[in-house]
Amino acid sequence: MRTRVKVCGITRVEDALAAVEAGADALGFVFAPSPRRVTPEKAREIISALPPLVTPTGVFVNSPAAEVAEIARATGLRAIQLHGDEPPDVLREVRARTGAWIARAFRVRGEETLAEIPRYLDYCDAILLDAHVPGAAGGTGQVFDWTLAARATALARIIHQNNEKKSLCQAWREFVDTAPENTLPLGACSDNGISPDKGLLLKYSGEYFGLGRPMFLAGGLHPGNVAEAVRQVRPYAVDVSSGVEAAPGVKDPERLRAFMAQVREADNLYR
Repeated sequence: MRTRVKVCGITRVEDALAAVEAGADALGFVFAPSPRRVTPEKAREIISALPPLVTPTGVFVNSPAAEVAEIARATGLRAIQLHGDEPPDVLREVRARTGAWIARAFRVRGEETLAEIPRYLDYCDAILLDAHVPGAAGGTGQVFDWTLAARATALARIIHQNNEKKSLCQAWREFVDTAPENTLPLGACSDNGISPDKGLLLKYSGEYFGLGRPMFLAGGLHPGNVAEAVRQVRPYAVDVSSGVEAAPGVKDPERLRAFMAQVREADNLYR
């Protein structure tokens, strides 16, 4: 499976088209305090210029559901990313009002952040993991500990394989043989070989991420590190903003192409 790419913080038509030409699957439009904030009118202008099969995504931070729905209708958004402290009932309302697919973002401080995810899974279609920077909702250019995301996504695949009738022991052995370095949780292996603990697996995958919830990896990605991110985490998608910019809100076509080239090279090597 190839890694999808979302380019966030789009503010100009020419940047949107450059991102699409480079191979972006989705574009993010920020409707929250940010150097990359756009008005609904500007977003509508850019979205109307997009070719088919590119997903325009609105990024909101603690906005009322009615406001999110109004902007979605006015601009043509097909996906909504909630990047604040929105509780599950807000996700449910936004989904009902817009019909868009919903991504809930989490700013990762540590294991305690992962423990927050289960209560959202019934109300969102994807999970986005970003760096936690005090006072900032996103777009900081900071990287978080990828081993948290890598461990969870890798173990989620084990549970998924087991649900498809593959032996849990067989799937676990395959995981241990191919797992990225330093991503195995404590207690994964016994002294005499492989010892799968279904409770442990559920803790790190089914409980945290649920099955069938794509995971987007964000936070400080750029052409120089995205291949390693794909190798370690194997995310459904990577989300980039400042890492492909010449200035805040102004994308650099060369960096966009370099970023996409690194993602595709990583896919060829690791997926």
